Amino acid sequence: MSGKGRWKRLSIIEKQRMQDTMEDQQEPKHREDEQPTPSSITALRLAELQAALAEGWEIVEPIFARPLWSSVTDTASAFHFVLRHEQRVQLLTIPRERAVECFIAERHLAVDEA
Repeated sequence: MSGKGRWKRLSIIEKQRMQDTMEDQQEPKHREDEQPTPSSITALRLAELQAALAEGWEIVEPIFARPLWSSVTDTASAFHFVLRHEQRVQLLTIPRERAVECFIAERHLAVDEA
């Protein structure tokens, strides 16, 4: 299988997982002009991570803590989780918040802060 086909398959898996997570949480619909809050994005991504782990995905350590690319001032950061399942790998980026830090600490996961 070519690398291109593998990435296409991953994006289909990722899209399905996001859709399933959103349906499970049954969040209220946002108006089109209303942006999701950083906390709601973090909660959604953390739920996606937990769903992936329940499906058999594993976290590859270390987790990378880096500035959030969308931050204008470089003050906001995010955790970049590399996930592996069988021969597949995907990256999940979650904004840095206390809930994510607790998730990492509870599991004694290594973090690269460089």
